[in-house]
Amino acid sequence: MNMKLDPWLLAGIALDLAGLAVIALSFSEPNAGVLLTIGTGMLLGGTLLVSRAGRSEQQTLDEDVKTRAVRGWKPEKVLRPAPPRRVQMAASARVSIMAWLVAAAFVGFFAWDRVVRLSPAPPARNIVDQAGETTEATIHRKEIRLGPDGDERFSIYYNFRDQAGSGVRSSATVSKSLFEEYNEGDRLEVRYLPQDAIAHYLPEITRSDRELRAVLMAAVLGVFFLYLLEARRRRHKRLVRTGSAVPGVVEAIARRGGAKALTVKAEVQGAERVLRTTERNSRREVGDVVTVLYDPRRPADAEIYRGLLYQASE
Repeated sequence: MNMKLDPWLLAGIALDLAGLAVIALSFSEPNAGVLLTIGTGMLLGGTLLVSRAGRSEQQTLDEDVKTRAVRGWKPEKVLRPAPPRRVQMAASARVSIMAWLVAAAFVGFFAWDRVVRLSPAPPARNIVDQAGETTEATIHRKEIRLGPDGDERFSIYYNFRDQAGSGVRSSATVSKSLFEEYNEGDRLEVRYLPQDAIAHYLPEITRSDRELRAVLMAAVLGVFFLYLLEARRRRHKRLVRTGSAVPGVVEAIARRGGAKALTVKAEVQGAERVLRTTERNSRREVGDVVTVLYDPRRPADAEIYRGLLYQASE
């Protein structure tokens, strides 16, 4: 079925792409946590715009029944067969899911590259950052050993000189990917305390607490929003698949820029329900009849058909 692209859908997709670009840019920037948070926020905003665009997507149904009299109302042709009906996801919902999958891949790569595979920060890192000096260390040996549990442990041995010229030799246990990334003779940045160079760390292989918090924040926000989106998706699919159709009358229309905010009243099993939705480029007028779907087992669960993330199919 052909769909006329809605400006809200285009704006949502553009904001999603911009958010993904910011997330990708955060991989190479020092303020990665801030950029990751901004990118996630832009992605959330884009998904909301795409979701809003979906409310008007059903206007292209070929079997649209528009009448001012409830007496002559008939549901759309695809809703007339007895449930369960065949359903298909609306294009706006597919765009949202794809955007979130791509974003999850970006965030997952960032979490792996900048947090998971790096070593934990030493307890004195804040002190070293505030009062420390920076120099270069040289890897002079790599070694793989078996730990008490039989697992392989990957260690790199390095040395550097502090500002007084004293030599310092140390080692670090790293992940397998970091172990394979560096070779003997490679140089690494080292941050140390001038008064005691034993207090030091290697920024390139040490995770940042700020980046760890940013990843956790993005994960919490993402899980929460995906939970809401999934709950809405399941509910909309259930209504289209097994819901009963009744007529709803447009009681009021409010202009919101190029959109119309519709207030619809429908009688659901003897109880009046007031539902609202927003449609772009809508020709609706007060008195028009629209289709409302409700759950026969829970009549209070009702939605305007054209505002759902799913549509019935032949």
